Amino acid sequence: GTITFGDLVDGGDGQSLLRYLAECWQGIGFAPEARFIFFTNRAIGDQWSTVERQGKRIRRPPLRDFFAALKVLASTNQLINPSDLPAEYTDAFQAEWLVALEVLDEPLKTNFIRQLDLCADQDDLPLLEARILKRIQVAFAISETQSERVLEALDHALRRWTTSPRQREEVTSQDALKAICSRTEEMVGDHNLSPP
Repeated sequence: GTITFGDLVDGGDGQSLLRYLAECWQGIGFAPEARFIFFTNRAIGDQWSTVERQGKRIRRPPLRDFFAALKVLASTNQLINPSDLPAEYTDAFQAEWLVALEVLDEPLKTNFIRQLDLCADQDDLPLLEARILKRIQVAFAISETQSERVLEALDHALRRWTTSPRQREEVTSQDALKAICSRTEEMVGDHNLSPP
């Protein structure tokens, strides 16, 4: 599948994905050199589509081309003027993209677009997990079983770090090491006994 312009701006439940991303970005706080990365295992859409909004037909541009043009404008301008975009993008930009970004003030819209990166065609979860397990094995020179326990510890810590208050904002390498080493139980061999 693909992720399209419509996937970002259409909110079936009243909130579009783009608006949600903008609110999350705003909640983090602006840092000039930061990047806000949206990962997806879907390809970025390269087809035009048409939708009707309040009796008006809007042509939605291919997300790949539209976002590339938008990033160029954001990198060179403090504010994005719709007339600076290619003419065929203007209606969709004004009627849908900017509406989704109404939660941000004008200068923040450009900063958000400047920092937003769409990283498409990423591995799906099983492949990503296998790749991470392999990297853990190599980095720590440990067995597959041990790397699974390390990944489990990191996964548990990541859930805690992202959902619980912390004493400081950053998660350091020392925090990660502490999470890995906090499990003191030592497993000897694999015990794959079938349940009774």
